[in-house]
Amino acid sequence: MAKRLSTALREIVKSAKAKRITLGGKSAGALTNKVIGTLSGYYRNAIVGDKNNVRDMQKQIIATLYHSSSTDKKHNHSLCPQGKQSWCFYKRAVVVENILPIYERLSNEELLARCTQGFTQNANEAIHSVLWRKCPKNNFSSKTRVEIAAAHALSEYNLGRQRSAEILASITSSKMTSHAEKITTQKDKKKETRLTRNMNQSLKLLEFQKICQITGFDIIEIRLMLSEVM
Repeated sequence: MAKRLSTALREIVKSAKAKRITLGGKSAGALTNKVIGTLSGYYRNAIVGDKNNVRDMQKQIIATLYHSSSTDKKHNHSLCPQGKQSWCFYKRAVVVENILPIYERLSNEELLARCTQGFTQNANEAIHSVLWRKCPKNNFSSKTRVEIAAAHALSEYNLGRQRSAEILASITSSKMTSHAEKITTQKDKKKETRLTRNMNQSLKLLEFQKICQITGFDIIEIRLMLSEVM
């Protein structure tokens, strides 16, 4: 979900540039890649932090945008939660005006309802990528080919490349070569390593959030303090 926000923000910067409206760049208040990454992190934290309540989730997501647009003369903290906040990165109203529709779309109740309990939306996207790699969207395919590709993609995604290849070989009465076995095993190990790394990152995020609830600090402040100590 956070990836969708970062992609949409980068696209709005590109489309604005085509209209001679500068949202990115190096000037103060620019919607840089660093700012986009930070906003995406806040979006992710809002979903995980209020994963049991869609209304609160929605409120926190919009709050991060308005808080980030605050200035000394004009405060936009009415939706912000209690506690210390330091999200104020850019100050130009044109940025908020352009990216507000993105936040409204990605804080849609129906979309956020699928994020309750903190489950990721990347699983379906990953399955789709496997499917369309076997059966590209830009090429016409018959119904039979799409069904075969879907079955193979699901098998590969759920069972792994090696097991899926073994099943396919048994169906076609063929035999896997030693090279094919080596390649499929390596790819399965890479997938397992990636999943383990993502799981560890999720656990670290939950630990940071617990610390935030106890101390009242946000994640960035805690990381800065830890970096100074270390």
